[in-house]
Amino acid sequence: MKYFTIILAVTFVFLGCDINNDEYSSRESELNALIETDEALGLDGLDDQGADYGYVGYSVGLEEYGIGYLGKTMDDFHPDSGYTYHFGRKINQITKTVTYTHEEDYSIADIIRTVSADFIITIIDSLGNETTFEKPYTSDFQRSVKFVIENNNWKVDEFTFGVGKAGSKVDIAKLEYFTMDSDSNWVSQFVMEGDVLNTWIPRDDIATFTARTPVKVEVTVTNSDDPNSYPFKSGEGVMFHRGRHRNLKARRPMNDEGTFEDAVANDNVFTQVWFVNGPGMGHQQRVFRGFFSVVDFATIFNSDETVNVAVWAMPYKVERP
Repeated sequence: MKYFTIILAVTFVFLGCDINNDEYSSRESELNALIETDEALGLDGLDDQGADYGYVGYSVGLEEYGIGYLGKTMDDFHPDSGYTYHFGRKINQITKTVTYTHEEDYSIADIIRTVSADFIITIIDSLGNETTFEKPYTSDFQRSVKFVIENNNWKVDEFTFGVGKAGSKVDIAKLEYFTMDSDSNWVSQFVMEGDVLNTWIPRDDIATFTARTPVKVEVTVTNSDDPNSYPFKSGEGVMFHRGRHRNLKARRPMNDEGTFEDAVANDNVFTQVWFVNGPGMGHQQRVFRGFFSVVDFATIFNSDETVNVAVWAMPYKVERP
């Protein structure tokens, strides 16, 4: 028998409610706690808290290594000379809706997090004068989680990638990562494409990397505006966010310029060679959340353009050698 329950919660707002006395209320209380406490789930680590950084990205508190991030310290991020653009998202509120499907020995939670945020752009001219404008937007971030019972306790068994989107122009079509073999050749280890929201990943089998080792990541994106009115690079930018929260995270750009392991320039396949961050002081291993975010350049360069972004979320585990 399938039984559906919908739960609505707003981040930072606590609401009292009467206890639902149906047969699944106790189970759902336990499952809700698992959703909130499982470090592989959630959106912490995506928020930039503003536009303080250029396209080359930043690192705050994360045990990262100063190798492998090839590029300028600041990019003149616009086809017009003399201007530098900083940008970032500031998340204001997250509203979570959970729809449960129950069977005797398992439950599935379909989670939608509605993210209310501002996309913030700061323009700096050649004299150092700054102009900042904000674009409020809302995006729905979806993920499904399967729970099973083990030794009389419920546990997270599998989940899907998290997928978020605002606007209709850009999307992510494929994610692939490679590790290096003993002959220094890149070997594909993981590919995600197709029906991402219905592709299950075992909780005990998430991507695991050794700290300080190189990993090549490729993200293939689509843009319905290609070729668009901003013929700068490939028409969109991709960022790889990783971390656990806003004070323990990094944001790095991915490259579609045909250099530094990227095979073909402007083909909408973005590449980054990532020297895996450490688990943090005092930790032998730890789970982090990775977010791959694509933004259409018109979102940044045109103050009248709506926000067009897409995000895939992939948790990963880091171990020390």
